[in-house]
Amino acid sequence: MLRFATKSSALRYTSYRGYQSTNLKEILAKKTPDHNKKVFEFRKAYGGLW
Repeated sequence: MLRFATKSSALRYTSYRGYQSTNLKEILAKKTPDHNKKVFEFRKAYGGLW
């Protein structure tokens, strides 16, 4: 648990964290095509596991 010297410090931290948060859908939408490409290349090189 974080401890803050003042209430204003805690409020600033909270608003900062809210600013940094992003939508999980957006993050996955960016990562999924790259990951799928890597999986496709791996399966092409080594064959399917099943």
